[in-house]
Amino acid sequence: MYADDAPPLNQVTFDWVQSSRDAQKQRIRNKGKATKGKKRKDQRNKTKEGSWSEFDDVELFDQRTAAETEGTEPSAPARDLQRELLGVKLSSKTIHRFNTKLMRMESVEEILDACFARQLPRGDGISVLNVVAALESLMQIVRREKWHQIEKLKLSRDQRVVALLDQAFAQKAELKSRGLAKLLWSLAGLGGVSKYRTETEMLLKRAEALLPEFAPRDLSNILWALATTKHRTEFLSSIAKRCIECDLSTFKAKELCSVVWAFASLNYHPGGAFMDSIPSGWELADGGVSSFTSQQLTNCLWALVILGEHETPLFREVWEEIVGRGSALRDNKYSLLQVHQVLLLDGPRGIDFSILAGSEGTSRLRDLASLFWEKEIRQQSKQVSFYQRQVSDALRTMGLAHVEEDNVSGISVDITIPARNLAIEVDGPSHLSRTDEVLLGHTVLKQKQLHALGWDVLNIPYYEWDELLGREDKRAYLLAKFDDFQDPSV
Repeated sequence: MYADDAPPLNQVTFDWVQSSRDAQKQRIRNKGKATKGKKRKDQRNKTKEGSWSEFDDVELFDQRTAAETEGTEPSAPARDLQRELLGVKLSSKTIHRFNTKLMRMESVEEILDACFARQLPRGDGISVLNVVAALESLMQIVRREKWHQIEKLKLSRDQRVVALLDQAFAQKAELKSRGLAKLLWSLAGLGGVSKYRTETEMLLKRAEALLPEFAPRDLSNILWALATTKHRTEFLSSIAKRCIECDLSTFKAKELCSVVWAFASLNYHPGGAFMDSIPSGWELADGGVSSFTSQQLTNCLWALVILGEHETPLFREVWEEIVGRGSALRDNKYSLLQVHQVLLLDGPRGIDFSILAGSEGTSRLRDLASLFWEKEIRQQSKQVSFYQRQVSDALRTMGLAHVEEDNVSGISVDITIPARNLAIEVDGPSHLSRTDEVLLGHTVLKQKQLHALGWDVLNIPYYEWDELLGREDKRAYLLAKFDDFQDPSV
């Protein structure tokens, strides 16, 4: 079983898998023994002449890369594994036809029922490539219908989904670059941060062997999956190198913007060679910076600030394009919120936006972004986390005057000690990578914002706080942290 916390397959599921295997093997034996009947004789003659049948050997088939796989034969282990799991061998045409049907289906139940029916006794069988197509189609529906994360987790526990994932991981060695990237993308959309951590690592090991085969689209999908699941890995450096090898000018705007956003989200700098490889004017395969959507522009702006690239020509080009569009951004609330977050860095300790573009255009954009930010803040309710409350209680016992949920120039800060100009951020799991507990990009940006506003920033990660056993331990811990900020007297 490969799902992190999904329940094991129940006995009913095991029964139909076993019966499917036995029935399909018997079906093949009966087929081979048949000596009478014109229909069967005709079928055998067609097979001898080179036509295809549903019992031909499996060919790994991707409908978008058919030319790469046409005429190839699967490995013996792949044939044996397919025969053992499903009791039937599928032709590339059979796989292709079912993939096409899957991508046209319009509901989750329709997709799962179709896959389930092919795995039942006397079904036609299902390939690992069909599994990938089914999962991809599922996630496209889930994203289009904007499912809540709870609904997606419920779907991930569906026994039909669990069975599909079992087959995908059992045959992951047979996946090529495009299929592997799609599988990572689907897992990220389905499980989010809370599921499939081990499975992701398994797929990344397979990805290392396929690295030279990844195209820009594959790299973009993999990085989106890692960023969405907050999954930092050593493989990020290999992905950055592969991006350079592919030539960043051959990327489409959607692909490169997603790549840069993902690196920043994970708080991982891809290196100077990567940044230098981004063509001047962001001239990509489908146009330059002027052809970017508003969301692509502000994603790049947000990412470049986190990566510390705000003094580069790349940043200037993106910013000037944003200012030039001005009120055209009004229809994209998320883009305006990102602009406001970046403009909070304006100042002597942050970024001097007055030298990047016309001050008049920047002022109008600031007013527009601030308006949307204020509306967003009014709609949000203040929530104090368990760790934040504990730190506040510890400060209170130490006699330190402080403010909880302090709204500093539009930024909500967990705790401030105004007398010492100190902002304290208590970082729970949502602020950290799920693999190495490094601060994520959005938390790094908040540090930069508070610093630009003149505050010293103290971050207290939850895992350090969890190790403190009593009042004295917490007092000693906080005093040690304060040493770096001119320890306030108690």
